[in-house]
Amino acid sequence: MATDRFATLLPALIVALGLFVAAGVLGGSIGRARSADETIRVNGTARRIVHSDYIIWDAEISYQAPTVADAYASLQQGSATLRAYLAAHAVRDSDVFPLAIKTNVLYEKTQPSDNGSDETVYRTIKGYRLSQIIEVRSNQVQTVEAVSRSATELIKQGVALGSNAPQYRITNLADEKDSILAEAAKNARERAERIAVSSGARLGKLRWSHMGAMSVTGAYADEQTDGGAEDTESIDKRVTVMVTAAYEVK
Repeated sequence: MATDRFATLLPALIVALGLFVAAGVLGGSIGRARSADETIRVNGTARRIVHSDYIIWDAEISYQAPTVADAYASLQQGSATLRAYLAAHAVRDSDVFPLAIKTNVLYEKTQPSDNGSDETVYRTIKGYRLSQIIEVRSNQVQTVEAVSRSATELIKQGVALGSNAPQYRITNLADEKDSILAEAAKNARERAERIAVSSGARLGKLRWSHMGAMSVTGAYADEQTDGGAEDTESIDKRVTVMVTAAYEVK
């Protein structure tokens, strides 16, 4: 009788055992899949100080006279004096670019009509103001920078000159970008390795990476700046690159 009972329970025991084994195998597979999905996401940063290799400087000459011919003659004389000054201070003539001349008509002040009517009041021309920007674009950064500070000496010679602040550029930024990007990627991996080790895990392969916007700021400017910003006021610049990366952990 006991034998009959065991024979009756045997199929159920076999089914139960099979379900137990299957659950174990499936559970192990799910556990391994979950482990493979675990990643560490980090940001890597690299910074480098780069000296500008290009300069743009604008000087504006402006003259006013009763006639446009007189204003033009004074402007031409002032422009010639400035260009001679640049040549005397080792600025190449091929780096000097005179821009278009601007003409403004100057009028006498008008008085309101005595009878309060809307009749047209014709204004009397009292003169003309002509202005021109002389732009210097050069890789002689130090030379042009010095001239931009000293050129106002021409005011003593009667040249109506205004000097704008120079703009400083980096023309080989693309060459610098690759090596700075490599430094940022290395920094990201080093951070990920420190996190993995401190957690008792091992760092696996790289899953993905993304480069953020490159920023170019003044070398001694505030760190807080928008990504992609480019400083033109400082001769020495800090180039910053950020890389975001995700690594597997084991």
